[in-house]
Amino acid sequence: ETQSLYTPMWKQVYGEINGITSRMFDEAYLNRVPWNDLLADPTGWTPAQSSSFTYKFGSALTLTNAAEGSTGGLAYFPKADNWRDYVIDMEFKLDSGSFAFYTRIGDKMDSKECPAFTAGTTKNPNVLLEYGKVYSMLVSTIGTQLDVKLDGQSVYPDDIIGSKSRKGEPGIAVQAGTSMTITRLKVRLLR
Repeated sequence: ETQSLYTPMWKQVYGEINGITSRMFDEAYLNRVPWNDLLADPTGWTPAQSSSFTYKFGSALTLTNAAEGSTGGLAYFPKADNWRDYVIDMEFKLDSGSFAFYTRIGDKMDSKECPAFTAGTTKNPNVLLEYGKVYSMLVSTIGTQLDVKLDGQSVYPDDIIGSKSRKGEPGIAVQAGTSMTITRLKVRLLR
């Protein structure tokens, strides 16, 4: 009875919020929001404990999970645990392996529970990459839309289902055998 009473109301409110969000955060609004550099705050990043995973800040952020057959390594930005809608601008080079990018992590870094995509060359990634090439990637998580643009072209638009997290921090997980360097990582926080 409770579900039959409240589910239609939830769906109505959910639709209204998403409609307002998509209208409000248009291109003109986005261009007024300043960028904040996520690489300028090395202490804001938290790695998961793994014997094979290393990350290093310098002029760039290097993520390495060199051991084949090991578990994945990850780093996330917990200071952003209440972020809802944001755009991330990232310049990177993938030398080997693959990675997963999570937005709105919330309680769990799991693509079944938060918006995410995979990128690399193997295992049917959402975003296909070439090793050794420098890419510019724009990751937009606004309302129910996740959109990934690679060098200005939309390569992975996705609808975020209602059961996935509506707020949370970004995170990057590198699979076994992965080495990547991020030279730019900045965000436009909308709300």
